[in-house]
Amino acid sequence: MFFVDGPGSTSAITVGTSVVEAKIGASALEERKVLIIQPLGGDIYWSYNSGVTTATGHLLYDGTLVYIQTGPDLPVYLIAASNTNVRISEVS
Repeated sequence: MFFVDGPGSTSAITVGTSVVEAKIGASALEERKVLIIQPLGGDIYWSYNSGVTTATGHLLYDGTLVYIQTGPDLPVYLIAASNTNVRISEVS
């Protein structure tokens, strides 16, 4: 279990056939402890590896919420088979 006390931020990003980092803005939230990801409109794949593909990533089904305990120095990468709207939240 982990403790978060803010701040936090939420935004929408588009994930497509090119790898993108799961973050809001130019860099991950300072002292980030939790990353929340929810694809809306299609499945996506995530990994800690920047070379993630739809064949190698962890599958995240459309509409599913995943909470990943990760700091700002451990990026999470996303990819999809086609453009997919994704909600991202970062909390410290």
